[in-house]
Amino acid sequence: MGELDLNHCKDTIMGSPLLIGVSGGEWKRVSIEQELLTNSSLLLVDEPTTGLDSTTSKTIVMNL
Repeated sequence: MGELDLNHCKDTIMGSPLLIGVSGGEWKRVSIEQELLTNSSLLLVDEPTTGLDSTTSKTIVMNL
């Protein structure tokens, strides 16, 4: 969580169409982090940095 700067939302609901939760960028980072934690042998990501600021994009690319 620390590597992708998600510590501040660790107790936040992910959300749904009827319930506000984490932001879109946080949702994307949580999805990527979940796959990294499962130690997948193959990871397919489609535009993992779209809509993110440059610092967050760099962090995601460095972790991938």
